[in-house]
Amino acid sequence: MKKIIFITLQILICSIVFAQENTVSSGGDALGVGGSASYSVGQVVYTTHTGVNGSIAQGVQQPYEISV
Repeated sequence: MKKIIFITLQILICSIVFAQENTVSSGGDALGVGGSASYSVGQVVYTTHTGVNGSIAQGVQQPYEISV
């Protein structure tokens, strides 16, 4: 009986956990010879935390600009 309750609780807990989920208006994956990149457009909510050593943006995907 304890095993059934334990398994049931694990299934319920796993079904309500959403890691890094957000609503965006568009997005996808770009593939090429040199590699691939994921992108999203229109992220609704993000938070920026600033400390003595720098800052971090909390959201689904962290922005990183590459200039060629």
